[in-house]
Amino acid sequence: FGVATGRQVLFSRTVVDGQTAPAIRGRYAPAVALSILLSSADLDHRITPDGVVLVGDPSTGSTGARMQEASAVLSVSAPGRSFQPEPASQTVEPQRRTERRPEEGEEPDPDVITVTGSRVRGAPTPSPVFEVTQQEIREAGLTDLGEVVRTLPVNFNGGQNPGVRQGAGDIANQNINGASSVNLRGLGPDATLTLLNGRRLSYGSFTQAVDISAIPLGAVERLEVVPDGASAIYGSDAVAGVINVILREDYDGFALSATLGGATEGGGFNQEYEALGGATWNGGGFLVSYQYRDQEPITADQRDYTRTMPPPADLAGASTQHSALFSIHHDLTARIEASLDALYAQREVFTRFSPFSPARRLESNPKTDVYAIAPEISIALNADWSASLSGVYAADESEYLSFQRDGATDEIQSTSNGCYCNDLRVVELNAEGPLFALGGGAMRLAFGGGYRENELDIESFTSGSRTQGTRTSEYAFAEIFAPLVAEANRRPFIEHFSLSAAVRYESYNDLGDVSTPKVGAIWGLSPDLTVKASWGESFKAPTLLQQNQEFLTYLGPVENYGGERFPPGSTFFFTWGGDPDLEPERADTLSVTFELHPRALDGLRLELSYFDISYEDRVLQPLELGRALSDPAFDEFITYDPSSELLADLIARAPRGLINFTGQPYDPADVVALGENTYFNAAEQNIQGVDVRVHYSLPVARGEIDLSAQGSWLDSEQRNSAASPYFDLAGTLFRPAAFRGRAGATWRDAALTLSGFVNYVGAVDDTRGPTVIEGDPMVTLDTTLIYEPGAVGGPLEGTRFSVSVFNLLNEEPPLNEAVAPSIVPYDSTNYSPVGRFIQVSLAKQF
Repeated sequence: FGVATGRQVLFSRTVVDGQTAPAIRGRYAPAVALSILLSSADLDHRITPDGVVLVGDPSTGSTGARMQEASAVLSVSAPGRSFQPEPASQTVEPQRRTERRPEEGEEPDPDVITVTGSRVRGAPTPSPVFEVTQQEIREAGLTDLGEVVRTLPVNFNGGQNPGVRQGAGDIANQNINGASSVNLRGLGPDATLTLLNGRRLSYGSFTQAVDISAIPLGAVERLEVVPDGASAIYGSDAVAGVINVILREDYDGFALSATLGGATEGGGFNQEYEALGGATWNGGGFLVSYQYRDQEPITADQRDYTRTMPPPADLAGASTQHSALFSIHHDLTARIEASLDALYAQREVFTRFSPFSPARRLESNPKTDVYAIAPEISIALNADWSASLSGVYAADESEYLSFQRDGATDEIQSTSNGCYCNDLRVVELNAEGPLFALGGGAMRLAFGGGYRENELDIESFTSGSRTQGTRTSEYAFAEIFAPLVAEANRRPFIEHFSLSAAVRYESYNDLGDVSTPKVGAIWGLSPDLTVKASWGESFKAPTLLQQNQEFLTYLGPVENYGGERFPPGSTFFFTWGGDPDLEPERADTLSVTFELHPRALDGLRLELSYFDISYEDRVLQPLELGRALSDPAFDEFITYDPSSELLADLIARAPRGLINFTGQPYDPADVVALGENTYFNAAEQNIQGVDVRVHYSLPVARGEIDLSAQGSWLDSEQRNSAASPYFDLAGTLFRPAAFRGRAGATWRDAALTLSGFVNYVGAVDDTRGPTVIEGDPMVTLDTTLIYEPGAVGGPLEGTRFSVSVFNLLNEEPPLNEAVAPSIVPYDSTNYSPVGRFIQVSLAKQF
């Protein structure tokens, strides 16, 4: 209770020895939680004026059994309401950054900060929201945040992720630096906003993705996921939603852990080591976390279905990573709190790829450094209003290094290296507090503004070419929360009802002015059923690469681009590059959520959410080059028999001239087609679907069992211009499966925890040819056993042993026809080649 609420709990061991408390899981007001915990024991308690909880035996008066009227006594008699201390003095405590999320229908509590989905403290969000706790992560055997987000059915594992291999379709599906990015709904890693304690992190690589795996897992309290548009709250990128990494606070102690694991089919041996330490004092605390990971590659010759690939070829590259995080907060005065979060991570990845034959291979050895520092000053202006001034400086510097080697002599034939360098600077001032009373409580207002600057510098150290861009924006935002009906004025079919509205205005140096609204409602039809709905507009600024990439011209043999009907020697000429006049991408987002929490089945919670996203002006390169000349859908971007004058003009525009892949001298007479493949605002996407989440916690004869299930059905389509037909996205190769699900059970006893999860990734169809080839789904089983002997006392107190087996039945990924022998014959954005993976872990807390 003390850890969950940030309060001190004092008691005498002789008084509580032998007493037991019922296990509670879920969301409770602190008063309700304390009442339940003490319900089975003959114990009294009181709260001191400075918030300390004293627990003792009422028969001996060890707590001062009768609470004095002069004390700041916290009532536990009103279920669903927060602690309400009577003012013993005019001292105002500074607000903590991370507290519990309020119950639906509960009056907003100014002592509670809702971190994700709303800037109003204590206000529930009308968007669907769920969290993944540190405990749930450990019980599933997961060891880094990249693994965690890849288990979420609402997430697509394409984009910038370490499992993605060459030939995975879209240019956004890259494994440039081994990072892990969040990709909700499969809209792209640049359309999901990733936050650390509510603050932005720097983009990585060139895809405007944020590397969530740079954050050491030991420092994490939980993840909060809002799979709904939130640009009115947070600005650009929050089209598909927001994922917020919440750090632990007030950790006291020291812990060490070691994890070893490997694939039973060979390769992928992994070792991880973690250290976590922290201390608290009156008015503050700090936390330090460090994580080291070293992973060996999985090679194509270690799997039956890839042994025909030209060696050497890595299905998963080798990598090493160091990551460290420091967090501190301290009350400077009774009204002012200062805090600082700092992150550093370093990663090195090595992969091999033979695109032509064993006679020539490519090696990639990128090195990445990630930095972030985020200070904040929070001020309690009075008993009701507070303000904060915060800043962020963050950077992601990915230095790429690629070699082309002779397969026989191992000599380096060519080298390519450079840097994808990103910087972020943010300064923000905001305030929050109540305005006036309504029937369900006080209307609250949050407002503020700030300045944000992003920089991208892509430099080739070998060719000297450079792509640079800077984007600045000044912004202002406001949000109100209006609780109209609550417990005091409830009526039939309206247990509680609240409205919320938010608006954000941003002024960009390169995009002009953008404004986005959002409105929402929460309606408690009964104590068992709540309905939430939200509608809003979201936007995403084009990436700096899409705007500033240099203009390039290429020439290649037609057969590489789907051209089978042209004379021998025919060539295909195509363009590549950015457009500084690109406009923001815009979306209308709608969500409706039903939450069932029946009183008759205490511990059951069911959420059903419908979402609809209408996404316009998407920036894209319209051609899929491998079939640019074979698919009529691309004809509007193809000019057949282009004139030599047109081709000469395009070459003259390109700083590097014509890049010729044919191996023959350029002859404009051989060019049979010109493809326009520069970025532009054209695509439209329609995305609809349903998310389901179920959680049921129940006691059993020995311990307790948690049953959980979550699934996401997705239906999405796209057209590349107003004149083009729509085509399916979800359920097709290198795009999200139409359905993903994960269900499991966790049993906990005093010293043992056993969990099992079934993962389902639906089939994806191969639509690249004239005939659709249906795919197959992949089903895997994971299990984890944890033994904590210290839970029942003894010298091993604080020790944890665990064994995890992922893909217990050693299922292989569904296969598809590879476009070349060097391309993996499976969809690496949806399925994994790792196979059965066994992992053991030992941890000790001091």
